[in-house]
Amino acid sequence: MAFKEGTGKNARWVYWLGRVRKLYKKQKRSKVEVKRPLDVEELFGGGFQVVASWYTSTPQRGSYRFNVVGDPKPYDLDHFIGLVRLDLDMATDRYELHNKEEQLQALAAATRRTEPSKKSGGKKTIGEEEEAAAARRVQQTAEHLQPQAEGVDERNQRDQRAAERAKAAQAPLR
Repeated sequence: MAFKEGTGKNARWVYWLGRVRKLYKKQKRSKVEVKRPLDVEELFGGGFQVVASWYTSTPQRGSYRFNVVGDPKPYDLDHFIGLVRLDLDMATDRYELHNKEEQLQALAAATRRTEPSKKSGGKKTIGEEEEAAAARRVQQTAEHLQPQAEGVDERNQRDQRAAERAKAAQAPLR
């Protein structure tokens, strides 16, 4: 999950890896614990919150210890940026990111997308700006907006009109 740490010019966006302890669905003025398995896609926009046990990073890049930080606070899934796979190294009692470099790059990119966009004055995130730009590109390259290919009949008619204009231009004036 991505979080803003610090304030003012010292503020920066970071990610925390966590394991869901409880999942809640907000309903009117209360929240109800959800115990059935859910697909990740079901969680967004559905008023869900999670209470997590967090992994704490170690000095070794991509390596974490579990449950060092306790946190009973429920967090909205607005902070959620993605799933990761961690493998337990029994010898060191540490969790290592599977495909470490690939996942670290993905986490950094996802965290960056949660930062406020300078273009919108902080009203939108960088991710929202990127999605809007992608939607504009799709709209601008829509098939119905592209010029249609010229068929054989159209090309022959165009060539015939061009030949007639050229012949008329060469005809002597009377």
